[in-house]
Amino acid sequence: ALSRMRIEELYSAASMQAQQLEQQHEELLSTNDELLSKTSLLQVSEEELRVQQEELSQTNAELIAKAHLLEERNIVVDQAKEAITQKMVELEQANNYKSEFLANMSHELRTPLNSVLILAKILKENKKRHLDEEETKFAEVIHKAGNDLLELINDILDLAKVESGQVDLDICNVAISNLSSELEMLFAEIARSKPIKFDVVTDPLLPKTFNSDERRIQQILKNLLSNAFKFTPENGSVSLKIGSLIQDGETYISFEVIDTGIGIPEDKFQTIFEAFKQADGSTTRTYGGTGLGLSISRELANVLQGELTVSSKVAVGSSFALILPLNREIDENPRNIEIPSLAITNTNSKRTVLIIEDDEDFADVIRTICSNNGLEATIAIDGEEGIRLANQLKPEAILLAINLPVIDGWAVLKRLKSNPETVDIPVHLLSARDESSIKIRTEGAMGLLMKPIKNLEIEKALETLIQLKNEGLRNVLLIEDHEVQSNVLKDQLKESKFNVTQAFAGAQALEYLNMNSNYDCIILDINLPDMSGLDLLDEIRTLKKFENVPIVINTAMELDRERLKRINRHTNSMVFKNSHSNNRLVEEVRFFIDNIKPTVEENPESVTESVDTFSSPDFLAPATLLLVDDDMRNIFALTSAFQETPLKFIIAENGQEALEKLESNPEIQLVLMDIMMPVMNGYEAITEIRKNPDYDNLPIIALTAKAMKDDRQKCIELGANEYISKPLDVDKLLTVITNLLIQEFSLESY
Repeated sequence: ALSRMRIEELYSAASMQAQQLEQQHEELLSTNDELLSKTSLLQVSEEELRVQQEELSQTNAELIAKAHLLEERNIVVDQAKEAITQKMVELEQANNYKSEFLANMSHELRTPLNSVLILAKILKENKKRHLDEEETKFAEVIHKAGNDLLELINDILDLAKVESGQVDLDICNVAISNLSSELEMLFAEIARSKPIKFDVVTDPLLPKTFNSDERRIQQILKNLLSNAFKFTPENGSVSLKIGSLIQDGETYISFEVIDTGIGIPEDKFQTIFEAFKQADGSTTRTYGGTGLGLSISRELANVLQGELTVSSKVAVGSSFALILPLNREIDENPRNIEIPSLAITNTNSKRTVLIIEDDEDFADVIRTICSNNGLEATIAIDGEEGIRLANQLKPEAILLAINLPVIDGWAVLKRLKSNPETVDIPVHLLSARDESSIKIRTEGAMGLLMKPIKNLEIEKALETLIQLKNEGLRNVLLIEDHEVQSNVLKDQLKESKFNVTQAFAGAQALEYLNMNSNYDCIILDINLPDMSGLDLLDEIRTLKKFENVPIVINTAMELDRERLKRINRHTNSMVFKNSHSNNRLVEEVRFFIDNIKPTVEENPESVTESVDTFSSPDFLAPATLLLVDDDMRNIFALTSAFQETPLKFIIAENGQEALEKLESNPEIQLVLMDIMMPVMNGYEAITEIRKNPDYDNLPIIALTAKAMKDDRQKCIELGANEYISKPLDVDKLLTVITNLLIQEFSLESY
């Protein structure tokens, strides 16, 4: 029984364990199913991750590829930027090279041409009668061909300068009446000789002036008129019509040149404006020319912010119109400057003075002096402001400092004297240094006050300025026996607004002088039909009312030392007759008219025998000149041209050698200075010469074949008295030499 119970207990326990095992088995099966399900899900997830990883890898690869591509593009962009920068540098260098090339080509072309023209002219004149008539004609042909070549060189260089942006504009007030009358006078003789009817018609409703570059306008119109006369047959007509037109609400001034010439086919309108092109080949062969004029004119019109148009019909005629803005600003970069309240004055009730001085304390002192003397003063503290106020106020007088910011006093003076609106305003210079009296005179100033300046000196200068302005000196007595020449000179003087009285003999001149005491300048020819001009000069100076009136001698007569001394007792102004003398004569008269009348004391002993004098181009007393040039062709040509004169030349081949020659040859009276030379160029040499006070009054003429922009101004600013570009006009050069030596002689004599 015990055993049975044990067995039952064991069976019961085994059954429970079996149940537990079965239950655990079921639980294991269930867990296994869950594991299988999760495994399946995990496998799916792994597959998705794998796919995503592959996609990510692909995207990453694409991004890397794009990054590489972007990097390459950035490299290309950087390279492009570097290339553009390099191109800009190269373009700037190219412009610099082009500018330098122009200067060098100008020099290299003009230098040999200078010798050709001078020597051909010597041969053509045949003064020694060594050549027969045919050989003289050959020389004349050479001279004409050289001049034609010079014109071509000038045109090519001008076109190149326009295209390379080397043209600077001088924007100022342009007087329409002066412009039209000058063109009318210039082409009147051509019209008479061909003959062609020529007239200039100006719209009376136009304003008197407009703002532009007068020299460039003249260049364009001269070319258009030259073409019109060239292509118009005899008994045809050419006219210049100046009027206005309105486009897009803006007012423009129009210069229209109309001719009855051969005309231009419509399909050639564009071609004629291309360089070296004319309407067709036969035009060039028949009428000559290079085909550069219209190309240059259109480029210049664009630079002037205008345009050049054409209309034409074959066998009927052509019309070229230059159209320019009427209201262009003078200052292309205007500054907003507040005008002092003092500038708003009643100019009719009070006399006005403009003080252009950057030292404000000193300017205030002058203003106080002006106020104490009943004058209304306005102050400008720099050159640009001074020019603007001079144009606006039209003052009675101007006191102008030399050392100014923005632009200096010399440049201001030049602008004032080149503007018809301000040319008659008397100007007195203020400076802390002694300026060249010759330069003061030639630039048109009345005189110089040296700082420190006493109040009395300022008052005296102001009194003289105001008196001169009020008198309005304009009366000229012209004593010239040659009627045609007298009439031509009278017309030129009238264009400069001078009242001219003509006398054709000495007795007639004395009659006029006794009747009228208001002559402000006298022009006297030495060779008169009824008496010696020298005797007349002596007699004029005995008349009390004319003892201080300036007299300008105008003669072609040979003058020995005694005659020259006699003239210099009474005047130091002389112009010798040649093809250019009338213009220089008008300049001399304008100087005396616009400046204080010089007081000349009669002192026969003031001219000493030791001073070497210089008279006319045909007869010169001995004078020693220093010729500085590195080109032996020029040296030979110039010395040959002057071989019949008693001029003595000392030669230097560069600036350094010139300084040495000046040091060792104190007898040198004038320097002819080439600019482009090795070792030391002309600019440097002029600068060094002017550093030596012993050479303050030594005349220097700058000679250059470079002829680039600002050359003249640069030479004058450095201290040259005159500037002449090559090829040289020997007559003009000789006249300039004569005048400078006479001025030097006069300065030393009195």
